[in-house]
Amino acid sequence: MGTNPLAIAFPTHDDPLVIDMATSAITVFELIRLAREGGNITDDLAVDIDGKATTSPADALQGVLRAFAGAKGSALALAIECLTGPLTGASIVGDTEDNRGNLLIAIDPDVVLGSGQSFADRSTEMLNRMRKQNEGGQGVRLPGDRSLELAQGVIASGMIDIEVGILSGLASIASD
Repeated sequence: MGTNPLAIAFPTHDDPLVIDMATSAITVFELIRLAREGGNITDDLAVDIDGKATTSPADALQGVLRAFAGAKGSALALAIECLTGPLTGASIVGDTEDNRGNLLIAIDPDVVLGSGQSFADRSTEMLNRMRKQNEGGQGVRLPGDRSLELAQGVIASGMIDIEVGILSGLASIASD
């Protein structure tokens, strides 16, 4: 299995709660970045093509990424694999073609709740209560909070920091 990403968004009256994550212990993009920069990984994130633990991002890219959180992460990764492979008609383990599957599921909260309740009202209240919880003197950070803060900073500054190598690659692609 690959990174088997999972993204779920929940509407609120503020910014939506977005949970966007890989079920692997490290993402392919992080491995690519580390390989390019000459960095290493810890030996619990991936195995090489021979099935041996590796600290080399390049070897990890040729091998297998481990799931996060042990058996629970593996089970979640397998569930995503089933939803995006067999259910969508995409490639499955052992196929020679590279046919990746994507699945989108949308739920209308009004159908589930019926009239008289608002999912956005209840979601907003729940998240606000959670953020107000005191954790070591600071409010609780929820998934997506850091990304939202970074995005707001980029919008406010009008600038995006980008590595020179990536910028050169994008410029090369754009000029072709």
